[in-house]
Amino acid sequence: MQMAIGQKLEEARNRKGISLREASESTKIRGDYLSAFEAGQFDIDLPEVYLRGFVRLYSRFLGLDQEAVLADLSMELGTSSSRSPKKIPWILKRTRQPREHGVSKRSSICW
Repeated sequence: MQMAIGQKLEEARNRKGISLREASESTKIRGDYLSAFEAGQFDIDLPEVYLRGFVRLYSRFLGLDQEAVLADLSMELGTSSSRSPKKIPWILKRTRQPREHGVSKRSSICW
């Protein structure tokens, strides 16, 4: 059986001999988030992009394989890291006519 993500993070931090406070100060990630990660609680009130970024940063700081930890996190969250990006629900419309040679067609040059 595979070791839980939180347990991997906690064991790696303990191997380095640093406290949660030191890890928080070094990574600039809030201590309560790091504590939640190590407890395997990933349902904290964070957008997923921040959650993944913090876990990646913390993994790198601890010397763990970031991609492997993120793959485990994806399995934990029930998502796929290789999913396609969401389509933007709106379309940008061009509101101006293109310029030719840097001069607007509407403007005139006076000498």
